Amino acid sequence: MFPDALRWLWRKDKREPTTSTQQDLGGDLTLLKLLVEGQSWEPIAEGLGFADGPCSDAEGNFYFSDLRANQIWKVALDGTKSKLLDEEQAAEIRT
Repeated sequence: MFPDALRWLWRKDKREPTTSTQQDLGGDLTLLKLLVEGQSWEPIAEGLGFADGPCSDAEGNFYFSDLRANQIWKVALDGTKSKLLDEEQAAEIRT
């Protein structure tokens, strides 16, 4: 069995996975269906410790928090990112 497994792992043909959203969960709204057709996922931030609390406002701005860094971020419609609150600012508000 081991030689067969190695032959399978070392095979020359490479298969590319395909993603299809047709008949996805019987019509339930899933993350794949939220994408604009022909578009893909794009990261809006990198190097985060633990991102949480995603939300948006009526204007379409996107907000999230980086819990490990104690920061709250805003991503505007034009893609600009700005830090709204960090640990030092929160401490000032509390006092």
